[in-house]
Amino acid sequence: MRLDTLLKLYNDLTQINKEIPTIVLYDKSIGLIFRQLGKVISIPYFNNFYFPKTKLKLGVLTSTGYVDLMKNLQNLIEDTSIAEGSAGMVMGDYELKFYKCYSSAYLDGPQQFAEIKFITIKSAWLSRLYLRHSGLESKTLLKAILNERKSKSKKSIKKSSTS
Repeated sequence: MRLDTLLKLYNDLTQINKEIPTIVLYDKSIGLIFRQLGKVISIPYFNNFYFPKTKLKLGVLTSTGYVDLMKNLQNLIEDTSIAEGSAGMVMGDYELKFYKCYSSAYLDGPQQFAEIKFITIKSAWLSRLYLRHSGLESKTLLKAILNERKSKSKKSIKKSSTS
């Protein structure tokens, strides 16, 4: 992971309002998508390799998750080990963990020093439940996304039936 990628990610995510839950979607052609009412932020510069092969139907980045994400990104940007290339990275389920190698009497070997979680709630039904009770903006955006999916599935059914 390069420092310029972390800077770009941090700058892109500053557009998000931390008071409102953010809907997170993933599309292989577009990348990771953060949506709030009136805002769509796509993160196409992460390779598909970073994310699991299972399809993310719907995820939520909560307000506290957003604050943690931004704080961890800021700490990573300020840490010199990323720029020096002495930190390693491990990919998880929509998260990145960073490790450094220490050689001291108390710490030996790689130790995790940072973690970036892109999604707080990964379950689609828990996400729906959370968004329905999070306020009018979240409900409205959830309805819009579900309607988009219904219209896409109807179009794909029509295309397959005409073929």
